[in-house]
Amino acid sequence: MATARATFSLLACIVCLVPLANSACSANGVGAPCVLELEDDPQFTGSALEQVFYESKSYQCQTGLCLSNHFRGRASCPYGQDEYGGGISSGPCRLPLGGSVVGLQGTERGARVEPQCVDRRADVAVYCSCRCKNLFGRTDDGGRYCTCPEGFECSKLDPPLGAADEGLTGSFCIKAGTSRVACSSVCDKRDPSAQCEDDREAGNEGARSK
Repeated sequence: MATARATFSLLACIVCLVPLANSACSANGVGAPCVLELEDDPQFTGSALEQVFYESKSYQCQTGLCLSNHFRGRASCPYGQDEYGGGISSGPCRLPLGGSVVGLQGTERGARVEPQCVDRRADVAVYCSCRCKNLFGRTDDGGRYCTCPEGFECSKLDPPLGAADEGLTGSFCIKAGTSRVACSSVCDKRDPSAQCEDDREAGNEGARSK
């Protein structure tokens, strides 16, 4: 039986095969949803809004790169959880492959996962991307670069955490109009104006099995 993550990866590829039915995904896979493998770690309590993560060689993406661009929380847990591992406005977080997010026990933060920002949810900030320019804004160095599809722009991003080579620096395709980073309110299951359901939400088998 396929794992939830493998099933999700297959669905992301299927979505990209029908771009006319889903304008958020381009013919080369840019914009397809993905989940950082960091989220398989039960101690990982999420990204911070000021951080940028690139996951190269991502098997979930046709482009080979999953981008988390100034995103808060976990893509698989839109509503977060408290420091004791209990849900805040929805159920507690679950790992993409099953299990609980336990965080770092014995610390002040504990198991707390921040809710996603309404104006910077996973569908706005976490998706498959590709490198469109090098660190100097050029494409004539013999490297491999892509052309950003409609609805995306080539934008220079902060160096990713733990970047060890120049191949993970420079400019990447991001969704147009998302360069401004803000968090005016957080996702809250109890508030009709702050709903943030996403196919990446762990345990959302209905969405994953469509």
